[in-house]
Amino acid sequence: MKIGKMKIAAAVLVCAAAAALLCGCPNKNAPRTGERKMASRTGGEDIAALQNQSQFKTRAELRAYFAKKIVCPVHNMTLDMDEKAAPDCDARQKILMTLDRMMDTGWTKEEIEASIPLLRQGVSMISDMMNEKSCDPGGGAIKLDFFLMSHCPYGLRYVDQILPAMLAEFGQLLVWEPHFIVDFDDKGNISSLHGPSEVDEDKFQICVAHDIGNATWLSYSRCYSSEINSAFAKAQGGKQPDEKAVFISAHNTCAARAGVSPAAIAGCVKTKSADYLRKDNEIARRWDTMASPSAVFNCNKKFNGGAVPYAQAKPHICSVFPEGKRPAVCDKM
Repeated sequence: MKIGKMKIAAAVLVCAAAAALLCGCPNKNAPRTGERKMASRTGGEDIAALQNQSQFKTRAELRAYFAKKIVCPVHNMTLDMDEKAAPDCDARQKILMTLDRMMDTGWTKEEIEASIPLLRQGVSMISDMMNEKSCDPGGGAIKLDFFLMSHCPYGLRYVDQILPAMLAEFGQLLVWEPHFIVDFDDKGNISSLHGPSEVDEDKFQICVAHDIGNATWLSYSRCYSSEINSAFAKAQGGKQPDEKAVFISAHNTCAARAGVSPAAIAGCVKTKSADYLRKDNEIARRWDTMASPSAVFNCNKKFNGGAVPYAQAKPHICSVFPEGKRPAVCDKM
């Protein structure tokens, strides 16, 4: 859309008004300039933004549309989700006041939309992935692919705290699959950030996930994460425990608790784990999810929050569900 000089001037004026709303009180005695005619201040429907278009019939519908496009600068989520998570957010209210001011001073829908990038906004934890198609599993569920390093402290937190909380609330509405972050050299040798012991554990865990199932993997990996976190938390006087001993102990303890026989998995570790990990590596590089933990929803929406607490992540997860089909749990933030 082309905006003429008068439109640009008006844009500057409204952005100045927005800044005043966000930073202080406007000067009521300041002269008004520009060619726009003031509309009703009572929230009426006689506004330019509702004219010459058929998508929206009411101011409320139009307001809701813009609320999905603007990210709250305080909570870093779209305004519609922010309203549920933080009903009293002052920053959101001021942005909505700015939108109302635009509508009341004769702005069209296209002009408001073109000016949204000029508003001070936050950064959503969910971003669309270009050129990637959705793999929505249907049935009201969403797909979650997450990427870990088995010895990464943040990955351990994700498995021990965040993933279980997600599954407790969303249950079968979350179709999930773990992936592991490794590198391959030209000769096919596998390496990982935290050393050879992490590669060995990645091989074991990916075989559990693929050859036994995600439920058993979660039982094992959550125990593994908890055991490691506990061992390091108990370290006295700043002295770190023997990492190798901690990893071996956690591995043996949790395999027994989860009912996984290392001997039964040994064949997979030797013959299939490298192929499994190579596929994960290809996906991680394609999706740019080489940091632990990383997550992608429906194969085309990346979660950029890493290991933030689940309470902070939940509104963003809910935003992945189509509007009108969000589960009841999304009404409770």
